[in-house]
Amino acid sequence: MFSLTKQLMLGLRFPAKMSLTLAPMVLLAAWLAAQASTVVGAPLAWGSFGLGLTLSAYLGISFHRSVLGGVKALRRHMINISMGELRNDIQAQGKDEFTRLLRELNNMQIGLRETVVLVQSSSSEVVQSSSEIAGGAQDLSSRVESAAAALEELAAALDQSSSVTAHTAESVAKASELALNNAVVAQRGGQVMEDVVSTMEHIQVSSSKINDIIGVIDGIAFQTNILALNAAVEAARAGEQGRGFAVVAGEVRSLAQRSATAAREIKGLISTSVGEINHGVEVVRGAGNEMQEIVTNADHVRQLMEEVARAAREQSQGIAQIGMAIQGLDQSTQANASLVEETAAAASSQQAAAIRMAAMVDEFRLPGETRSSSKVEGLDMDAFIDAHRQWKVKLREAIENHESVDTETLKRDDCCALGQWIYGDGKRRFGGSPSFVDLLSQHRDFHQVAGGVAVMINARRFSDAEDALAPGTPFSNATRNVVHVLSTVKRVGF
Repeated sequence: MFSLTKQLMLGLRFPAKMSLTLAPMVLLAAWLAAQASTVVGAPLAWGSFGLGLTLSAYLGISFHRSVLGGVKALRRHMINISMGELRNDIQAQGKDEFTRLLRELNNMQIGLRETVVLVQSSSSEVVQSSSEIAGGAQDLSSRVESAAAALEELAAALDQSSSVTAHTAESVAKASELALNNAVVAQRGGQVMEDVVSTMEHIQVSSSKINDIIGVIDGIAFQTNILALNAAVEAARAGEQGRGFAVVAGEVRSLAQRSATAAREIKGLISTSVGEINHGVEVVRGAGNEMQEIVTNADHVRQLMEEVARAAREQSQGIAQIGMAIQGLDQSTQANASLVEETAAAASSQQAAAIRMAAMVDEFRLPGETRSSSKVEGLDMDAFIDAHRQWKVKLREAIENHESVDTETLKRDDCCALGQWIYGDGKRRFGGSPSFVDLLSQHRDFHQVAGGVAVMINARRFSDAEDALAPGTPFSNATRNVVHVLSTVKRVGF
């Protein structure tokens, strides 16, 4: 009986995927038929075996289709989730294990969707705030650099001004010393003028005395002349005896007249000299007054020069202190400039990280999502992102349906809408931008890698092609890179 059952099992051929499901049922039917043949006879037993085999085959095929359908549905939903498709809920009806598994998968998708929505909102806020911080930091860095340059120029100007002020203070000190010397000389000159005035006054007094003496001499000459005249009269009366006396009297009279004449001349000269001396005295007194005023002014100038010298020294010291303060401020400004540059770099790094996070979120599709406006006027970056993400779906469908792919068109990066814009209006508007060059490179790499997967599909290497679409592969990385560049351009422009 067991040999017969073995022969039946060897004679039946089932599909590989169904053998594990139907084999136990066939063995059970054969065993039941063997047991029945010992009880009711071989014909009825084999009839029961045929009926049992048919029923087992039906149940096995139904079970296989049910299991295969559940597995396919589970696989399809998991593929959608892996591609970021979170818009549609998973519909699961029934009470079997696959239905429960699909419901749990739907719960996981809902939780993932809520997390992605939260991350998307947070990433948008972080991108906006980091962009504002980065812009403000760049502006602040520019302002601090301008302030630092202005402080350097001010420090240089103050240093030059300090040198000029120090030189001025030195010159003023020398001028003050000269003014002091001039004041001393003026004082000595004033003293000399006072001595001259005193001498002239003494001469004036002496001249007055000489004038008095001349008056006395003139009086004596007048008296002598009278006496001589009287002597002549008396000599005339004496006659011949008084002739000698008359001669003497005449000579005395002549001498008295000459003395009077000389005295008058001397008196005239003395008077003239006294007048000139008086005038000289007045002139010398005036000169003395002027010299005294010069002395006073010289002393005043000396005082002023001392004040100017003191003010120049104080100004030089003040400018030196200001220079030291400016140098300290310049050092602080330089330190602030370095700190601001570090802050700007950190803000730029934060902005780049936020954009990368936003780009990761852009790989998911959510129900009712609103697309943000692009920084590049006239471009729908979200449409470009969807178009290139959709290639994973297209290639997977080609693998499942064993369809061919146009590899020549897929490998070219100038056939899709983004490629046409890149080699047209985009190159004309942003050809020199680093972001545009990066987009051009990443977009070219994406189409080359996607074309390589299409070559595998056309070569009927479906397993290799499916592995090439897995996470971490060149295709997955190329897709992520081009999505990241597009997301960055969408948020900050070129």
